[in-house]
Amino acid sequence: MKKILFICLIIALVPSIFFIFCVSPSVYWEDSGEFITTAHSLGIAHPPGHPLYVVLAHLFTIHRIPESVDYSVNLFSVFASFFAIYAFSALLSFLCRVYYRRTNNVIFFLSLFCITLLFAFSKTFWYISEFAEVYSLHILLSIGIIGSLCLLHKKGGISILLFAYLLGLSLTNNITITFLVPAFILFLVLEKRNIEKRYILFAVLLFFLGISLYLYIPVRARFNPVFNWGNAYTMKNFISLITAREFSGGFSSLKYAETSYIPFMLHMLKEISFWGIVPFFFGSYLLFKRKRNLFILFIGSIVCNITFSFLTGRGPDFHAYFLPSSMIAFLIIGFGILHMLSRAKKYLWLLVPFLFILSLVPLTMNYKANCRRYDYDALGYGTALLKYLPENAILLTENTNDYFILTF
Repeated sequence: MKKILFICLIIALVPSIFFIFCVSPSVYWEDSGEFITTAHSLGIAHPPGHPLYVVLAHLFTIHRIPESVDYSVNLFSVFASFFAIYAFSALLSFLCRVYYRRTNNVIFFLSLFCITLLFAFSKTFWYISEFAEVYSLHILLSIGIIGSLCLLHKKGGISILLFAYLLGLSLTNNITITFLVPAFILFLVLEKRNIEKRYILFAVLLFFLGISLYLYIPVRARFNPVFNWGNAYTMKNFISLITAREFSGGFSSLKYAETSYIPFMLHMLKEISFWGIVPFFFGSYLLFKRKRNLFILFIGSIVCNITFSFLTGRGPDFHAYFLPSSMIAFLIIGFGILHMLSRAKKYLWLLVPFLFILSLVPLTMNYKANCRRYDYDALGYGTALLKYLPENAILLTENTNDYFILTF
């Protein structure tokens, strides 16, 4: 087991080195300026506040000169993505070990490396890994939650405690994890035989321990930080912030779904490099035949994530809402590919190099769009705004780019 985890660590290092090379050097568009500011000053971000992200990203700003804080917070996204890739690789290895005994041979690890590259260099995951955003941490926690449920399925016992704590903690980073909760509940009902009653109370306590990080918001709001969204030091403002009440107007509307489902399907096919649809269906079939509860967990999570994401409305980070779906899809794809390779023993040394070439396709296709090594456009935009505004001017804008970049 230690050998597998070490190899997964090495695998995760390869795309992470690319991410470090390509990371944005300064503030980026949309929420980036806000998150850099809140991380540096321990402020309160837009609803629901994202306290976990703010506190962890703040650690990357300690003892940094002000001119390098933006780059340091961007590096936190790379840091979270590194552990997300590591967790993905370890989870896929764990799933495959359930069926394939020879998981220590070279072919298995080469295949695991190729499948992990497919996930790491997929367009949206790579995109959110290069600047200050909550989604790389969101995917790390999502993989942890899915992994804890897989452990519960395999071993039972205290895995329910890990699931409960990670779910509570994940809610303090990004509430879109709630999109997957119906699938989690259904899976827990199906796995009730593996849940020991003596752990239920502790699981509830650990869930509230994780979500209790939201208490950071009213405490910190009383100190009036530089960025203090909602002044949430009163109970009314606090509840309004964590429930995202001011953004709830477009929720449950099908307006965006009616016009976006075809572009969305094309986007998802691009995410899995089109050809991945074959091993996805094959892997799904294998899970359905052999581990039906896991099949229900994976497919149910994808369905719930897509359904509720469409209901939230089309924001600037719309495609990032679907990252848990693409992550789970890559798990199923990897499961299908490794099973195919286990059956094609005579052609392994031919198929694995071919798989390696395919795994580099997302890297070559997405490099130009996702590499931000010399991208100072947002910084230049904010600087130009300040330059041409008269002294003591008041700028009225509904554009978050204007507001967040200028705040930075």
